Order: sequence, then C-alpha cells, then structure tokens
Amino acid sequence: MHFWIPKVVQLIFEYVYDPDRTNEDSKGRVTVASLARTCRAFRDPALDVLWAQLHSLDALVLCSGGTRVNDN
Repeated sequence: MHFWIPKVVQLIFEYVYDPDRTNEDSKGRVTVASLARTCRAFRDPALDVLWAQLHSLDALVLCSGGTRVNDN
C-alpha cells in the first residue's frame, strides 16, 4: 500500500465517526469499529480514530483486564 493511503483512509474514518459532531455518535463508532475488523489496511487508521477521544474510561479499564461496575 502506498504511504499516503492510510492518511486518506483515516480522514474518511474521521468523517464517518466524529465525536465532536454529536454527544455520542454510536452509529459512526460502530461503523468504524466494523471497518477496523474488515482488513489489515483499515485496522490502524480506524483504531486511531476510535481511540483518539474516549467518552469514559470503561474501554481502557476493560482492555487492561478490569471489569465494569454498574451503579444501579
């Protein structure tokens, strides 16, 4: 793959999922997460977009082996 293609792909993914556009753009987030699993060329740019801004620390805690606690 050419060196500029990941940047173009990342710009497209940033357009699909822009957390600043709405409070929680769940459709865009799900779409970019699906694209990250589609092929190796999409994985890194999609993950960069997904991890660029977190709305909570849940994802980070779950990745480090922690568990989610409900406040009910």
